[in-house]
Order: sequence, then structure tokens, then C-alpha cells
Amino acid sequence: SKTFQEMLFEGAPVSLQNIRLIFTKLQEQISNIWEKDILLDLKLHILYKGDIADDLSNQTVSYCFLEDHRNPQFKNKTLFVDKVLQTPHLASQFLDLNYSTPDNLVWNIIEMRSWLRNYARLSCLLLLCLEMLGGAPGRGTELAYLSFRNTIYRPIRNMFAFGKYIGILRTYTKTTANTGHDRLIPHALD
Repeated sequence: SKTFQEMLFEGAPVSLQNIRLIFTKLQEQISNIWEKDILLDLKLHILYKGDIADDLSNQTVSYCFLEDHRNPQFKNKTLFVDKVLQTPHLASQFLDLNYSTPDNLVWNIIEMRSWLRNYARLSCLLLLCLEMLGGAPGRGTELAYLSFRNTIYRPIRNMFAFGKYIGILRTYTKTTANTGHDRLIPHALD
């Protein structure tokens, strides 16, 4: 009996199992970069119970569920930096100790750029995951301009909280001239 689990693509065999393996490896790579390169093996997490409050109708400039007063769990904006500075080996890695004083911290530019490069890699992989696992595929321009806050020019942000989950709203602008408004397409994050 035929199971249709394999096909030829440009003369090379491709199996569904290998396609599934791609996404497993992608998730492992994202987790590894997040834990080791971004959080630097620090055991940081934010505890919360229940749903994350988000007002999807709020079009105030700079609004985001991270700033919503009903979400006190997101209040500490310096948690990560505080933890880095409190961890001696990380403080010596990310600070230029020759020039830093308690009142004036001088960051090690090379280490900061390395961290930011890893952050960019993570962002790229998360966007790839969103594109491949978040529902119907979109356009690259829709992915390139995702904002997590409302702006003057874009009163509808792309990142939102729905209960306990984070999602992305992408806009479909091809029919805006006909309908007078963008169409919003929600995508669940894995």
C-alpha cells in the first residue's frame, strides 16, 4: 500500500519525516540560542497566573500589553541587566572594568555586539518559525515590519496577548484601496 510519505524534489528524495525533523532542529536551535547566548545561562523567568491582559482596541501611541497596568509581572524592565551585573563573571565579561565606576558603567562594546548578533540570529529564527509554523504564509514585507507597540503611523501593533498566549497580527494591504482598511490576519506563535 502507498503511504505517500516521500517525494522527489528536483531529483532528490524528500520525506515527511525529514521535513518534521527540520522543525524539531529549528526549535532546538532557538532554545539553545535563547538559553545560552541571550539569557547567558541565567535562570530567569517571569511568573504569572491566569491570562495576560491586553486591550486589542487600544490604539494609543506606544501601547503594548507589556506596559498594561493590569500586568504587574512585566514591571521590572531591568531584570536581565540587573542579573548580569550581579553575576561576577558576566559583569566582567560585559563591562570594561578598567573604566567603569559604580556611578558610571562602561560597556564592553565587543561583547555587546556579540550579544546583539546572537539576538539578531534568534529574531531571524523566530521569524522563520512564525512563517513556517504560524499558519498561512505571508510576505517578507509583512514579517520585516512587525512592531510590538502602537505607533503614530501604525495604531495597530503586531504582537498581542490572547489569554496566556502571544500571537502576531499581520496585515494584508492588497485590498486596502478597495475596502478602505487593512485586513488583519492573526497567527499563533508556537
